[in-house]
Amino acid sequence: MKKLFFVVVLLSTASFAHASSLFVKEGRSLIDVEKLIKEETDVQTYYGYEKFCYKGSADAVVKKIRAWKKTDLFFSGGGGGFELRSLKVIRGIATYDIVMLLEDEVVPEDGLRKVIIKPCK
Repeated sequence: MKKLFFVVVLLSTASFAHASSLFVKEGRSLIDVEKLIKEETDVQTYYGYEKFCYKGSADAVVKKIRAWKKTDLFFSGGGGGFELRSLKVIRGIATYDIVMLLEDEVVPEDGLRKVIIKPCK
């Protein structure tokens, strides 16, 4: 019985991590950022970074963001964009927040911009 419980927990954890994703909130709907990137949509230009939220595992979402960094579709922008300086998960009591620290590519001396991504509600 213990082995069966372990297998069920392991499988549900794996599927939960796979279902983890970053979203853009538009009104009451959520747009999956992973889908936008697959469609080669420039996320920063069209949606900005103010309306992000995530579902699932914060660590899995951070891993996806790091992979997206290798493309110009997440951090680029028309006439410039941002470069990812740091990415971390802030572990709270009830929820985890993802914190991105971005630097302007065109004028780096303008300082850093912090984006806090909370779980979707």
